[in-house]
Amino acid sequence: MPPPPVQCPELFNIHRGYVQTTGRDTGATATYKCDPTHRLHGNPTRKCEQGSWTGDEPTCRVQYSRSKDNSFQNGDFGYSVGML
Repeated sequence: MPPPPVQCPELFNIHRGYVQTTGRDTGATATYKCDPTHRLHGNPTRKCEQGSWTGDEPTCRVQYSRSKDNSFQNGDFGYSVGML
């Protein structure tokens, strides 16, 4: 009887994101995604190879957005030109 397949450890969701796997056996893949307000930093995909996941776990970082004219999104800013 052949030995049971070597499995990789269970993966858990990352902060402000999640992971989807195709299993834990050799050859399985894990794909990471972030919440809409965050951007993934690192490789989004890892592979199970002989009991270990390849690469490092990525992270989700907040994604800041700017309007096209570089104005503030939620605030007010102004100045006036004159004599002192």
